[in-house]
Amino acid sequence: MRVIDLQQASVGIARGPISGLALWPHDSAPPRRLFLLLHGYNADCKYLLPLAQQWQLAFPDALFILPNAPLPSGEDPAFYAWFPLAEDRAESRRRGPPHAAAAIRAMLETAWDLCGLNAADTVVAGFSQGAMTALHACLNLPEPLHAIVSMAGLLVPPDPLNGRSVPGAPVCLIHGLEDDVIDWHASLEAHQHLMLHGVPASLHLLPGVGHDVTEYVGRIGQIFLEQCSVRV
Repeated sequence: MRVIDLQQASVGIARGPISGLALWPHDSAPPRRLFLLLHGYNADCKYLLPLAQQWQLAFPDALFILPNAPLPSGEDPAFYAWFPLAEDRAESRRRGPPHAAAAIRAMLETAWDLCGLNAADTVVAGFSQGAMTALHACLNLPEPLHAIVSMAGLLVPPDPLNGRSVPGAPVCLIHGLEDDVIDWHASLEAHQHLMLHGVPASLHLLPGVGHDVTEYVGRIGQIFLEQCSVRV
């Protein structure tokens, strides 16, 4: 496993709209799939590094990109945010993902140019604010992704949610029942909305899990992604 600081790397992606970390395939061969992992509010790319390392054991041919969000966090300027959080958190979460979507799409285009892959080869996974942004930005891309994983997120539906004649990317929604930051009902409502609009989605509500990406959360996501790979 090679962990590369994208700010210091001598590859094209370092000159694009991404700073953060990348994990290249174990054998240094050209990647056959791409994972984009989006951290939550007031965090940085290293937060999801344990998840990337866990998943790379199952997907050794993948390039994992862990970007820093483009904005400084309102709580600590050393960390990052996909969109600002005002005192009215519900309103911030409603307005934020549409503004952050362009950054995610630019990151995807840059990553695809780097490694010669495309949407069908790509998984986007996010935690908390990163999950909200991933869902909004990626559900109605021109070409559907391989899969989307939302961990402790909520859905701000893009318009249109799914304008294709075929189903979009399968979505895995994972949420801890002990989450005291974003209530698990947000993922339940997201699942109902996605299914109503013809988006294949699975919901996993985990007892004893709070607002965190535990190894158990990673394992649920891994099983889902393995099932997606079997269907290809």
